[in-house]
Amino acid sequence: MRPFYFVILLVSLIGSTVAASSIKIGWISRLPYSYQTNNYSISQASGLDIDFIRDLARRLKIKVTLVPINEKDVHKAISNHEIDAILGFPINSLPNVVWTEPYRQEAYVAYLSANSKEFFYTPQQLLETISEANPLGLTPLRNLGDVALNDFISNPKNSTKIHTAHTESDLLEEFLQGSLNVFIGDRIVFSTLLHKLHQWKYVREINLDLNKQIALGILKHSPLAEKLKDINLQITAMHKDGKIDRLFTEYLTPAVLMHTIDEGWLRLIELIGVVSFAIYAFIHGFYRHMAFVKTVGFSIVVVFIGPVLKDILTTGHIEFFKNPYYLSVVIGIIFVAHAIISTLRSLSYRQIRTYIFSENKDRWIQEITCALGLASYTVSGVLYAITSAETSWFWEGLLGTITATSGLLIAHELYKLPSKINFLFVEISFGWGTLLALYFTLSRSTINFDQESIFMAVMTTLFGIFLSRMLALYHQISSIGFGRRLRETLDNL
Repeated sequence: MRPFYFVILLVSLIGSTVAASSIKIGWISRLPYSYQTNNYSISQASGLDIDFIRDLARRLKIKVTLVPINEKDVHKAISNHEIDAILGFPINSLPNVVWTEPYRQEAYVAYLSANSKEFFYTPQQLLETISEANPLGLTPLRNLGDVALNDFISNPKNSTKIHTAHTESDLLEEFLQGSLNVFIGDRIVFSTLLHKLHQWKYVREINLDLNKQIALGILKHSPLAEKLKDINLQITAMHKDGKIDRLFTEYLTPAVLMHTIDEGWLRLIELIGVVSFAIYAFIHGFYRHMAFVKTVGFSIVVVFIGPVLKDILTTGHIEFFKNPYYLSVVIGIIFVAHAIISTLRSLSYRQIRTYIFSENKDRWIQEITCALGLASYTVSGVLYAITSAETSWFWEGLLGTITATSGLLIAHELYKLPSKINFLFVEISFGWGTLLALYFTLSRSTINFDQESIFMAVMTTLFGIFLSRMLALYHQISSIGFGRRLRETLDNL
C-alpha cells in the first residue's frame, strides 16, 4: 500500500504545481501600460502594468500566465472564467471582481481640435457643450471619477450623445479623421499615441482634474482571492521601496517629455527668446537709423526665421509664425521702444541725451539679449525637435542650432549689417544643444528621468549657452569650422 500512497502524494504535488502555474492574468493593449513587443522574432508583453505584475508574482512566489484580451471581450472573459485577474482597470469598474490596493492612478483629460474655440474648466461645463451633433467620445469600461459625468454617460437618454470606441487607438483615429470633436481619455495613453503618430500639435488638451485609482482586479473564483491580504502587503512594499516609482520613470518618459512642451516655464523660456531677439533687433535698427517699418521687418526675420525653418524640417507645417501673441510682442516692443526714444530725444538736457544714447554703453545690452535669445531658442528648438519626430540626438541638436541661429545670420546678410555674431555663435548653440539632446536620449531608459531632471537639464543648458556666448565675446574668440563656413556661404549668396 505504501507505493500506492506515494503515487497519490506525487500526483497531489504535481497537481498543486500545475495549479500554481496556471494563474492567468488578463491584460489589454494600452501604451505605455501594457503592449506587445517583438525583438529578434520573439514576441513578449511589456509595459508598466506588465512589469508590475511580474514583480508582484516574484514577491508572492507564484507563477502567472499573461493572457492578452481585446477590451470589448473583457466582460466575456470574466463571466467565462477565462482569467483569474485583470490588469490596469479603475477600482469598481468591473463586476464580480475584488480589488487590491491601487498601484497607480490615471488622469483623464478632454481633447479637442487645436482649432476649436470651445473651452471649459469642469466636467459640468464640458457636458453643456455635448449634443447629438457634438457627441462625447469615450472608451468603454472607464469610470471617469466624476459623479455628474458618470451619470450622464450611464443615462440611456443620452445614448445618442455618447460615442464609444473599442480602444483608445480607435477613438483617436476617429477624432483625427473628424468624426468626433471632443473625447475624454487617460493623459498618458493619449500623449503616447499622439507622440507616435506625430499628431500632438493638432490636438488641444484640457485638464478636468479627473483622477481614478488603478488596481489589480481579482475574480472571486480565483486562487488569488485567498491571497488578497498578502498581495496588498506586497503592493505597499513596492511603493515603499521605490519599485513602482522606477516603473513610472522608465515607461512614462515620452509622455513626461511631451507635457514639458506645455509647461508654463518652457513657454516662458520661449517668450524670453522672442523678447530678447526683438530687443536685440531694435537696438541694431536704432543705431543703423532704420525706419520703423524696416526695423519691424528686421525683427521679424530675426525672431521667426529659425523657428519656421525648424517647423518645416520637422513636421512640414509652420506653427510658430501663426502664434499671434509672439508677433504682437515683437511689433509691440518695437513700437513702445520707438515711442520712448522719440520722447527722450525731445529732452533739452544734453547730458541726459548723451547718457541714454550711447552705442558703446548699449552694446553690452545688445549682446546680453542676443545671448539670451540664443540660449532660449536652442533649448526650445531641441525639445520641439525631440517631440515632433523620431530623430537622432545629432539631428535634434542641429535643429536646435537652426532654430537659434538662422534668423540672425540671414537677417544680417539681408540687411548687410556688421555684427559680432561670428564669435562662436553657431558653435556654442550646436555644442550645448547636442549635449541636451544626447542627455535626453541616454536618460530615457534610466530611473532618474522626470520633470525635475528635465527642468535641471534645460536650465543648465540655458546658463551654459549664455555664459559661453558672453565669454566668447569678452575674449574675442572667433568662429572655428562650421560657423565660419556658414557665414562665408551666406556672404557668397
